Amino acid sequence: MKFKIDPILKTAQDLLEVYKDEDKYDIQAQCLKISKTLQQKLKEKGINSKVIMGTFDIDEPNEEFYSDWDNDDFNSVEEMEEAKLHALHYWVEIDGKILDITASQFQNEVIDEEIPMIVYDNYEENPRYHKEKTLK
Repeated sequence: MKFKIDPILKTAQDLLEVYKDEDKYDIQAQCLKISKTLQQKLKEKGINSKVIMGTFDIDEPNEEFYSDWDNDDFNSVEEMEEAKLHALHYWVEIDGKILDITASQFQNEVIDEEIPMIVYDNYEENPRYHKEKTLK
């Protein structure tokens, strides 16, 4: 008996392998580029998807990543600190489901939770994701 692999997950896994093989696996702050590439790969297979801009809730921000942030870009220091807990993030959406191959970049910023290499969930199942808008 042959096991049939979901074409959505297979496409996501194949793209992850390309990034690993080409020593490009530094996905920090690459979520928009990678999500657009994933969307294109899915389109080539006849799968409709959208790139989503939103936020990903984190528990303990990596201060190194935010060291170049400027208080002047925010109304207050409190606003800036709050923004660090809701990281700007991009992912792909298919039929209302999250498909994210870059969420693992936040692994060191969440407490007591293992972020899989491929997130494929409904929004209700993964409350860390907050959709703000769909990109064209």
